[in-house]
Amino acid sequence: MGNIQVVEQSIERAMLLNNSIQWTIDHFLFDESDPVSLPSLTLEDIEKQFIRTVLTEKKGNLTLAAQQLHITRQTLYNKLKKYNL
Repeated sequence: MGNIQVVEQSIERAMLLNNSIQWTIDHFLFDESDPVSLPSLTLEDIEKQFIRTVLTEKKGNLTLAAQQLHITRQTLYNKLKKYNL
């Protein structure tokens, strides 16, 4: 995998997995030393898992989950349908 792809994936992970407004180097994953240990997840896989985690955190409350995700309830409904959640 090229360096640019590693940076892009690291930024995508940081954006999806952290609710921080500011990020530090600790939010990013750049270590390519053991690529076998890293699961090959797509951005959609990460988004699906993140939505599932937020829904669990908010005990199924869609309004609170949408607020936490910074999306509208309609967008959340669409993603729930898309990912069969």
